Amino acid sequence: MKTNSPLNRKVQLAFGSAILALLLVGTISIRGMIVSAERNRWVQHTDEVLENLRELLASMQSVESSYRGFALTGEESYLVAYRANIASAARARTTVASLTADNPSQQHRIPALEASAAEKIRFGDTVIGLRRAKGLEAAADAIRVGSGGQMMNEFQNLILEMQNQELRLLAVRNVDAKRSFSQTYIVLILGACLGILFAIAAGWSGQREHRARALAEETVRESEERLNLLVQGVEDYAILMLDPGGRVTTWNHGAERIKGYRPEEIIGEHFSKFYTVEAIAEDKPSQELKIAAEVGRFEDEGWRVRKDGSRFWANALITALRDETGQLRGFAKVTRDITERKIAQELLKQKEISERRLTAELYVEKERAQVTLNCIGDAVLCTDISGNITFLNLVAEKMTGWSRQEADGRSMSEVFRIVDATSREMIPNPIELAIGQNQIMSLPSNCILIRRDGFEIPIEDSVAPIHDRQGLSTGAVIVFRDVSATKAMALQMTHSAQHDFLTGLPNRMLLNDRIEQAIIFAPRHKKKVVVLFLDLDGFKHINDSLGHQIGDKLLQSVAKRLADCVRGSDTVSRQGGDEFVVLLSEVEQAEDAAITARRMLQVVAEAHPIDKHDLHVTTSIGVSVYPDDGLDAETLIKNADTAMYQAKENGRQSYQFFKPSMNVRAVERQSIEENLRRALARQEFTLHYQPKINLRTGEITGAEALLRWTHPVRGSVSPAQFIPVAEDCGLIVQIGQWALRQACTQARA
Repeated sequence: MKTNSPLNRKVQLAFGSAILALLLVGTISIRGMIVSAERNRWVQHTDEVLENLRELLASMQSVESSYRGFALTGEESYLVAYRANIASAARARTTVASLTADNPSQQHRIPALEASAAEKIRFGDTVIGLRRAKGLEAAADAIRVGSGGQMMNEFQNLILEMQNQELRLLAVRNVDAKRSFSQTYIVLILGACLGILFAIAAGWSGQREHRARALAEETVRESEERLNLLVQGVEDYAILMLDPGGRVTTWNHGAERIKGYRPEEIIGEHFSKFYTVEAIAEDKPSQELKIAAEVGRFEDEGWRVRKDGSRFWANALITALRDETGQLRGFAKVTRDITERKIAQELLKQKEISERRLTAELYVEKERAQVTLNCIGDAVLCTDISGNITFLNLVAEKMTGWSRQEADGRSMSEVFRIVDATSREMIPNPIELAIGQNQIMSLPSNCILIRRDGFEIPIEDSVAPIHDRQGLSTGAVIVFRDVSATKAMALQMTHSAQHDFLTGLPNRMLLNDRIEQAIIFAPRHKKKVVVLFLDLDGFKHINDSLGHQIGDKLLQSVAKRLADCVRGSDTVSRQGGDEFVVLLSEVEQAEDAAITARRMLQVVAEAHPIDKHDLHVTTSIGVSVYPDDGLDAETLIKNADTAMYQAKENGRQSYQFFKPSMNVRAVERQSIEENLRRALARQEFTLHYQPKINLRTGEITGAEALLRWTHPVRGSVSPAQFIPVAEDCGLIVQIGQWALRQACTQARA
């Protein structure tokens, strides 16, 4: 029993150690599963955050599309979608804020994200309010000049920053989890090997104890010889023995090959000669021996130094050697040169990092490209080389009536049907033209897109081939836009350029063009062309006394009545102020114009009920006839104007046909007006006084100041000649002020 007790203790110790190693392995395995589960939880958490960020961005983009759609169409269905998208965006923001509650960096961005979303929604409400209150043009102007695009870009940048933050956080957690898992895996393998070694050691120990005591010493000697041969024969490992102080006691051929020292050069030297200067300064050799002595072993990787000073990356294992009493007898050190493996690992690591970065960049670029394409105002459609749809952005989905999922893989002719607006014929496939000619192409300006539901939209677009890195065509991209509003605005601008903004009547430019056209056709049809020049009598008094707003409404009322007096082929034009010009095209006889003139005098003279006022004005009309009174528009209008002044001189509320003799009076009137403007400066006016006498008493009670004009060439000019001219051209005010000051000055003297 006494003989077997040491054996039993060793076997028990060996098996106990094996069980302990297995328990350690199990514990580490559980830890590995916990780490893996934690990593999976974080991945799922990050995916949830990214999904909600994408949902938030999509909702805000739909908000923008909804209020833009309402601004363009005025349909209430867009408002329903607008409110639904706002609610969806709010839910997504709440979810994102909840999921990132443990991330201070993300929480710092949440207020800016909410502020940006609120600002965007306020802008959408403004556009909707403008559409309801002022119509399409006001809403379109607000969208065009407003900061909606900039707000959307800021919102997208915030979303992108939060996505990048989540991806970086996930990458860091993945690296930590992989490192922990790798450590767990290594310890697991080592623990399993250790348990197996303990079990083998227990069996081998039992067999050895059963051998004859007589063969023990021989066995030990042979073992030592074999071990020595083995150690010396290993070329890939530096195997050396150290005394407790760290000095080299044995040196194998592998150590000589790896480190460059011969046995006689290194035995007796301290093993710190193999360490770098930096490691020696940090006292790493002594620390490694201390750890190995305390725990039994120490393993490390790092730079080591050869005899020639070159460095290599080494894996070193130091094991403490103790005798049966537990006394430290030295250390066994095994070193392996793993420089090539280290370089390969670094290259592989760099490759993995590069691949992950490239993958992340490609993902981000793809997301950014898709977000960008969905945010731009133009529709974008992509096809492969066969003309099958591969991508539609949100605007393209709306304009074609096809969703991206429905259109994917379908032929372009099925999704993108375009016809000529004039001929209604199908336009040749632009994809084939762009790829065939390998250049950017444009569609005709009168191109019509037929939406899936049959609704027609005028568009403008360009088509360009898509090339791969080798320059080969892989498909094409079409960028097109709805030009309905643009065309409507162009028509409106054209109308505004040719019509009076107050009355909507043709202006001077359009009138001149129509007169010239009428003059061209008149000889062919053997007709005459008549121009009537109208000037309102008494309008200035109404405009000054009741205000310009009443005056404008009176002009509109007069314009409507004049338009009702003529045919559809005739033209009523406002020249400015209270002057109107009427074109009567293709008149049989000049006398027919008199009928129209009398009708105009009658309808203008009738009361105009405006804002609780019954306003009364009359008009004076001058008439000129082609070809008798002029051969072009300018001459006809000028002569009609001259005839109109003659009508005013004849007592107003009348019409007058032009006569050549009127030109003499017109020239005379113009001369009087020009001389009047210089008369004040030249002091050509004088005041004559006519006494006022009381007929009962015969006393002079006052005097009446009479204005007289003495022209240096004409001499004395009758007031009957120059007073009406002064009143018409507005000089009567200045002349009246001069007369008042002069009379007061003379009276005071």
